[in-house]
Amino acid sequence: MRYTERVLSDLNGLELIPTQIIHVHLALLGYAQGVAAAVELESQARQDTGMTPEEWMASNEPRTEPIQTAGSYPILSALFDQEGFGLELDLFEFGLARMLDGVESLIEQSGG
Repeated sequence: MRYTERVLSDLNGLELIPTQIIHVHLALLGYAQGVAAAVELESQARQDTGMTPEEWMASNEPRTEPIQTAGSYPILSALFDQEGFGLELDLFEFGLARMLDGVESLIEQSGG
């Protein structure tokens, strides 16, 4: 509850209505929990298999290659085929920045 109170305290006074304050808090919390759960699953898989994500991708390439080249998912395949494509981007930071952009927009629309 201390965390919740801290976040609500930070959001209070930004000219958001109470429902918006709670929704912003819950959306940010849900996002963080979702990413944390995904990271935990990946960590558990790494522990179970002993493989790095790169090793796992390489070992599954024979299964994923036909899916990628069959034409069933043309946009996804095109993205993977583009030079410079990679998943090295910090997905948490990327998503959090987009979430905070949305919160900023909400505050601006509310007159804050």
